[in-house]
Amino acid sequence: MTKLAAAALALSLAACGGSTVTATLTVIPGDTPTTASTPTASLSPSPSPTAPPTASPTSQPSGCGGLPGSPGAIGQPSPGCTVTPEPTVTLPPATNPPPSPSPVAVATPWPGCINGWTRPVEGETRWVSGLEILTGYLGLADPLIVDDMVYFVGPDPDNILAPRNERVKRWYIKGWLKSDATYRGRWLIEKRTDTVLGVSAVAPYDTTGYESPDWSGFVGDGVPRAIDGLPGEWGGIQYDFVTGEGDSGFPGLPASQVECLAGT
Repeated sequence: MTKLAAAALALSLAACGGSTVTATLTVIPGDTPTTASTPTASLSPSPSPTAPPTASPTSQPSGCGGLPGSPGAIGQPSPGCTVTPEPTVTLPPATNPPPSPSPVAVATPWPGCINGWTRPVEGETRWVSGLEILTGYLGLADPLIVDDMVYFVGPDPDNILAPRNERVKRWYIKGWLKSDATYRGRWLIEKRTDTVLGVSAVAPYDTTGYESPDWSGFVGDGVPRAIDGLPGEWGGIQYDFVTGEGDSGFPGLPASQVECLAGT
């Protein structure tokens, strides 16, 4: 064994985790010459645990706080502490606002239509009432497709003295039968009371406005028969509703109402 006359050991020790330990050995020659060597040992840093995903400060729960580099710091949660991410709020998809109802066409009153007129919207009370009176009077079992409807209110014709009604409800309806498109026409409906109501005049589908001799009225009884250009069958004596010719000679509408059908 080699005799060591003197040995000097120098240790340079810093801190664990990434520091290097250097040992220097000096051998004084003895009986057997020995070559001096200076071994150097290097200790690698200890591997750090994989850091969890960094959490937003707002998502850090109570009790998980701490200084950087200490347990409980963001990115280094304390044992037993779970970092819960901020919940994601999913908003429902935007929906389109419901469509606005169709506006009702209204005419300002004037001498030829003293109370003005309106075009009822399908489904509203006046639209339903007028159509029910028409289909009930004609005895139609199939739906009637309405192309146009005008509602207006005014007095009885001048020749009606008693009982006189100053607020007769009137509908103009143009349409055709859904099951038979050849059954089509234009009708004038009048309602004085809940029991005095029905079709007062009828005109061919292809006519317009309120003109003679397009509009026909019927008075009295008789065997129903087909009339050229008119839908269905009609009984009684046919007369010109616009002028009254063929009946009493009095027009079917008062002067204050005749222009309510202008433009139809």
